[in-house]
Amino acid sequence: KATVSSIAMDTAGNRFCTGSVDYSVKFWDFGSMNANLTSFTSMEPFGSFPIRSIEFSPTGGKILFAGGSNSARMYDRDGREILVCPHGDMYLHDMSNTKGNLFSDAYPLGFRGKACW
Repeated sequence: KATVSSIAMDTAGNRFCTGSVDYSVKFWDFGSMNANLTSFTSMEPFGSFPIRSIEFSPTGGKILFAGGSNSARMYDRDGREILVCPHGDMYLHDMSNTKGNLFSDAYPLGFRGKACW
């Protein structure tokens, strides 16, 4: 059991995901939850990197994860991988110089590594 670093709920309020500093993401469903209060699936989408941010899509069908690996990943609401974004260069601040994203430690803490649709 590790500290939860990010949490997101779908727009209908039926499911939510939690991300932790122990690298895990857990998927929860209120409709199928029993007295044990366990998640229906879990994974480590970034291997040995903590989860920084989780965001459901506006329709609630997709979930975007941002982790400490300078990359982002998209999953469906059942935990199946849809897309892996290319690694960005954490030292570049200009999109014309990289084919990946720009997750940089130079941004303020409130913005760094934020998953956003």
